[in-house]
Amino acid sequence: MKADQQFRKLLEKYKNGSLSKDELKKLAKIYSEHKELEFVLNSDVQDEWTGDPKRSTSGKERKLKTWHMAAMAASVALLIGFFFLQNLTPPDYLEYVTAYGERTQVELPDGSTVMLNANTQLRWDTQWKNQGKRRVEISGEAFFDVQHFEDNTEFIVETDKVDVHVTGTSFNVRERNGEIEVFLSSGKVNLEIEEIGKRSISMTPGNEVVYLPASQEVITTASQTLAKSASWVEGRLDFENEYLPEILESFEELFGVDFVISNETLLDKRMDLSLPYSSWDLLKQALEISLSVEFTESEDKIIVQ
Repeated sequence: MKADQQFRKLLEKYKNGSLSKDELKKLAKIYSEHKELEFVLNSDVQDEWTGDPKRSTSGKERKLKTWHMAAMAASVALLIGFFFLQNLTPPDYLEYVTAYGERTQVELPDGSTVMLNANTQLRWDTQWKNQGKRRVEISGEAFFDVQHFEDNTEFIVETDKVDVHVTGTSFNVRERNGEIEVFLSSGKVNLEIEEIGKRSISMTPGNEVVYLPASQEVITTASQTLAKSASWVEGRLDFENEYLPEILESFEELFGVDFVISNETLLDKRMDLSLPYSSWDLLKQALEISLSVEFTESEDKIIVQ
């Protein structure tokens, strides 16, 4: 079937309200590839204006019909254009997501690399070249190795409460349970915290900044290492003198499990722990041995006793 015949057939279905979504997509495709078919829309108006010589129609009635057909033709063109752009225009963001227990490394369009920890979502703004700055949004945890540009094109990592501004450096960003942590491995970054007077914090290698939005408190620690602040990047899960509930909370975030501590004496237990980052089944066995506890699964929960 010729393009104009197919276009007319689909257009007629649109007029009587029987056009499916797939047919609308086909209509948009034909229209985009054959711009000359615009005359088909306009010809409807012309046909109504000329009218059937055997049919008597008042001037007022003809004008109303002509206006109606012109409005319909415009709406069809607008609808086709909108549908075409909606389906064929590249998205404004590229999205990278990891599942529970999954780690992955991605290369961004600017050449920067990002290691995503489990249960993390990262969105890259695809309009960065037009905007003159690189921008990502993150929920979860990721380690960035940012590509430096000669013109110092800025790279911005946006969390819910804190923005990290860099040009070329390595750092870890963690946003979980309402807290934001940033550890700087190399280079230099500036943090901007909007809700406390747009406060700006300059970081140097070894610095770790923790922001607590609930109390608007900023905690800065110097002389940290990757092993202490982001051991997951090196394939380990390290905890130093931390309460057991906090350790188990970290595993909940990474593996999507739900712990219930039935033995209250464990609530105040502090410990050092270092385990290889592996599957949940292997970690579960290692945790039981390391923590001297027993895990029992009950109704999608893991009872710790």
